[in-house]
Amino acid sequence: MTVSGKLWCLTALAVCLALVAPFFAVDVPPVLDYPNHLARLYVLAFGASDPVLRTMYAPHWQIVPNLAIDLIGPPLMQVMPVSVVGRLLLALSAIVPVGGVVLYHRAAFGRWSIWPLAGGLVAYNGAFLLGFMNFLYSVGLAFAVAAVWIQLSQRRLAAAVAVAALGNLALFFCHLLGVLFFMLLIAAHELAGIVAARAAGQPVGRRILVRAGALLLALAPVAALYRVSAMADATGPTVWDIPIRRVFHLLVPFATYDATLTWVSAVVVVEAIVLIRRHLRFDAGSAVAFCALGIAYLFAPAQMKSGAVIDLRLPVMMGFLLFAGIEPVPSRKVGTVLAAALGVLLVARTACVVSVWLDHRSDLAELRATYASVEAGAKVMAVTATKTASPDYRAHEPRGRELPFLFRTDEHLPALMLIERHAFWPLLFADPHQQPLAVLPPYDQLADPLGEPQDYHLLADADPAQRYRGVPAYLSQLDAFDYVLLLNAGAAESSGPWAARLDLVKRTDVAALYRVRHD
Repeated sequence: MTVSGKLWCLTALAVCLALVAPFFAVDVPPVLDYPNHLARLYVLAFGASDPVLRTMYAPHWQIVPNLAIDLIGPPLMQVMPVSVVGRLLLALSAIVPVGGVVLYHRAAFGRWSIWPLAGGLVAYNGAFLLGFMNFLYSVGLAFAVAAVWIQLSQRRLAAAVAVAALGNLALFFCHLLGVLFFMLLIAAHELAGIVAARAAGQPVGRRILVRAGALLLALAPVAALYRVSAMADATGPTVWDIPIRRVFHLLVPFATYDATLTWVSAVVVVEAIVLIRRHLRFDAGSAVAFCALGIAYLFAPAQMKSGAVIDLRLPVMMGFLLFAGIEPVPSRKVGTVLAAALGVLLVARTACVVSVWLDHRSDLAELRATYASVEAGAKVMAVTATKTASPDYRAHEPRGRELPFLFRTDEHLPALMLIERHAFWPLLFADPHQQPLAVLPPYDQLADPLGEPQDYHLLADADPAQRYRGVPAYLSQLDAFDYVLLLNAGAAESSGPWAARLDLVKRTDVAALYRVRHD
């Protein structure tokens, strides 16, 4: 799908505008991890100079992966509003992967094409809507550095190794899966080249040794860095997801807030590829990488060490490869119809996101009104009513509160209390194996940086940490908190054993604030 330079630039501009449009709709988008990340960046930027926050948290810089937004965000917050910096970082996590896809496609096929720009269809994917910003940066960067490898490795292998080694170091501080994805891309490219040379009757023994050595040299610096990183000492169970969820997670590249649009997006893209299969060129290395990711997805754990939803990220890489490693060469008529269909789909997906984000403003207003009376320095426990909510309630709640086939998007919204009320919230992302922030005593006894809001009924138990396996210990320390914030209060009973030690302060459908009675 080659076009003139002017038309390509106009199409690229239109895709960028479509991707950034939703960020003008709301100051805090309904993206699961986003408020939590934003709160941590706020603490890193202003915590040391704040008399309240500096008693709760302290910077804890060390060698860990996943530092990209922690390195970029706090300095920007010194010169720009916090919400603007947050949305800028989130917008880049949608744009950077598409940019990487375009560069990789250009290197693989030797020309600029409209097809990789259609990667904008999967820019708002499940990983984006869950707030995995560092991961998405790493995917885009992996594509970009792999494009440099493709261009250099045949003519200047030493320069390609140097670029790959530096790229791996940058990828390490974005996300470890980005390192693995990059190495897969270039290894698959080399394997495809070796197979093609062997098919042409050329000797490949020496080439295999040289290329394998080059790949090892490119990986060596980041391997050494990992061995001295805090992540190397991280512990935790290895957990695999149930098979049926793996089936639905194949939709993650096309995920939106609307289940129907998610299915339609997947069907349109896959059906378009099938219909024009006789007019497709495939990059052999990309095909090898795609198949390898598919096999890895069958066996990848959902959780390992301190990492979560690991398996869910592999389909995202596969989704971007559909646009990076394929080049349609249809007739002008077929190409026009294909471009129009994909353009309509991009507009529909963007409109869905804008609509949901606009509606989310009312949820934010209710939530902020609910916790407006929380004092600076107060300790607030967050629980939720949605884990046992009635099907009727969940069927009629706004779309932005849950991602079909995935998770809810509202569980980290209480992190806004840290920014706006300077209150302590135990679920802030401050895991020393992943983030450069430490929780100070005595708050560290209440912190659960890898946790999520628990069901509010657990408050009725005298010692839920003993009775329920895997329930955070802080739930048994109600006396240590000043408030309890109940998310999705509209789905909860107004009273009951769980509220025996709580006094209602304010209640809305979105949340309810209770003061803990310490008598």
